[in-house]
Amino acid sequence: FAVVGLDGAREWIDLVGLSADFMPESMANARALGLQFGLPAGIAAGLFVTLCIGPILIRGTMRERFSAAILASLLLSLHTYKYDLSMTVVSALLAGSPVWRYLLLVPWLMFYPRPDLLPVVLLSLAYLGALAVEVIRRGGKNSGDPAMAFPRRQVLGPETRA
Repeated sequence: FAVVGLDGAREWIDLVGLSADFMPESMANARALGLQFGLPAGIAAGLFVTLCIGPILIRGTMRERFSAAILASLLLSLHTYKYDLSMTVVSALLAGSPVWRYLLLVPWLMFYPRPDLLPVVLLSLAYLGALAVEVIRRGGKNSGDPAMAFPRRQVLGPETRA
């Protein structure tokens, strides 16, 4: 209040409302799907993410777990703006398939004329679904050992003896 005064505070409330959300329908999360396509779509997206992340966290490799956890946290967060999508780069680099890696890294929003982030939401949902199917198809082979996901030679380079 010291900087903008009482009138500035009123203008701010008129601009963003009491929820302090700026354009929630243009966010990149399940909530935005619900605001754009109705409450059932938002609930279905949230349930889909929850059902997909379960098998991945239980049976997936460490890379798959990190990748899915990043995307799930973005999709289930209440506030996921465009700058938050920089985390999808980490998720894409952890993707096992080069096809998914390229699909997640292509700047789809440059080709999309609307201000919402719907392409990223749909692509993230598709990737989570495909990853869950892959983990389930692979069976009960749990790779919880971080050394399996990130071998020492891959992270630190080959070991040399002096």
